[in-house]
Amino acid sequence: MHKIKNPLPQSMICICLLMAALTIPFISATGEMSSRKQDSSGRYYYTLEDSGIRLSRPVADRGEMIGEVWIPSELDGHPVTIIGSHLFLACENLTRVIIPEGVIEISVSAFAECGDLEVIIPNSVTSIDDYAFGREGNATLFVREGSYAEQFARYRRLPYKIIDDTFFTTGEALSPDADKPFPFMYRIEGDRATLTGYFDTKPEGDLVIPTEIDGYAVIGIDREAFMLCRGLTAVTLPSGVLTIGDYAFSDCAGLTSVTLPSGVERICVGAFSNCASLATMTIPESVVFMAEYVFSGIEHSIVLHVKEGSYAHTYAKENHLPCSFIE
Repeated sequence: MHKIKNPLPQSMICICLLMAALTIPFISATGEMSSRKQDSSGRYYYTLEDSGIRLSRPVADRGEMIGEVWIPSELDGHPVTIIGSHLFLACENLTRVIIPEGVIEISVSAFAECGDLEVIIPNSVTSIDDYAFGREGNATLFVREGSYAEQFARYRRLPYKIIDDTFFTTGEALSPDADKPFPFMYRIEGDRATLTGYFDTKPEGDLVIPTEIDGYAVIGIDREAFMLCRGLTAVTLPSGVLTIGDYAFSDCAGLTSVTLPSGVERICVGAFSNCASLATMTIPESVVFMAEYVFSGIEHSIVLHVKEGSYAHTYAKENHLPCSFIE
């Protein structure tokens, strides 16, 4: 068998490979191309891609990223579409990040090692890396019902809350320029509001729900709004509340007192389930619907105070709940 002689000497091959390498754009250790720029406002480094801007990292040191951050919807005239890998990695002083509509992707470790962080994710996001929030996934996600982000939260078993399209347009309560954001999140239904959750830390002690928020009458407590708020000891609902949603106060282990207003009509599935310290509750005669498992986990310890012959009386009998009569 005849060997084919290499037409180029070895030294020439090395020179060709070196020249080819020099024509390839420089890539940094983090995988970012040398075209990374700093935006004109001096807040972020970014790269410009076909879909828009990929945020690479904040200009400030990670320890200086404190409190709430509203990610811009555009920089230097280009839409922000991608939250880059490791963008807020180990920003332990962050408490909340609001991602704008238009962002489509959240990359690996973008919010890893950030502690107890809240991340508001718009409907436009259609791709989230499995480890965008780290391996432990300590973040709480705020997502739209039926969105990709909700599916992701379920898949990764991350805590999440449902928001709706009015979340970003409810005025002072959610404005990044407000001096003091209202402690409750809510959605608007005409001129009325339903509380969907809370900002910052979980409420503790005595919780008094206001009769209105920014001029909107409070008419309901939404699904899981105060679930797992174990530091709550008492809850007082205003007279305008008509509905207490599914699992609204579920697993509030320290809750000992709940004051329901005359006028409340519906108490939904598991609303007070597993509230181990809740020994009694007065159910107004106005209540016309109580779902299954409202008091799941405390069926044998709670005593309901009801009007004889009322819907609540019938419910107590059918569900074998202890009750006493009120005038």
